[in-house]
Amino acid sequence: MVNQLAQKRRAQRITIFLPSLEGGGAERCMLNLARGFLARGREVDIVLCQAKGSLMGQEPTDATLFELTATPELASRLVVTLGDLRQSLAFLRPVLLAKKTAPEIGRLRAMQRYLKARRPSVVLSALTYANLVALWARQRSESPVPVVTSERVAIHTYCNANARKARWRYASELIRRTYPSAD
Repeated sequence: MVNQLAQKRRAQRITIFLPSLEGGGAERCMLNLARGFLARGREVDIVLCQAKGSLMGQEPTDATLFELTATPELASRLVVTLGDLRQSLAFLRPVLLAKKTAPEIGRLRAMQRYLKARRPSVVLSALTYANLVALWARQRSESPVPVVTSERVAIHTYCNANARKARWRYASELIRRTYPSAD
């Protein structure tokens, strides 16, 4: 009985999804969570949009590291915009017609493929655009996986303060429409 419980715990795959391992507290915190989950016998995948940053090489050796491949930008924009026809008009300006989009958006298709192939028990994501991509990927892949998102800033204040940057100008609208589907 105890052996079966240990096997069941080990079979639980926890995915940690981040834009990269570039420097901050969110990335360090997520790596600490990965270590804790591994210590408790869980399988951990660390999925990155880009395998770069000052924390590369500090990920736990027992975790499996994945780098998502980018889809061409126009195709990525179309996938986001047309993925939910009920909200496609809301995505026109912030995604399809934007001068520049966040690089995480280009990893949406790869994240969908990851969810279908690896079938994690849960996805933990941090940072705004990784959160959005995780939620969109779950929806578009029709995966039942719970997606738990976390923000490390007061997002409304941050979006307003950075409104001159294209990727933040409409972020609050994307968040308002997407985050309610988070677990």
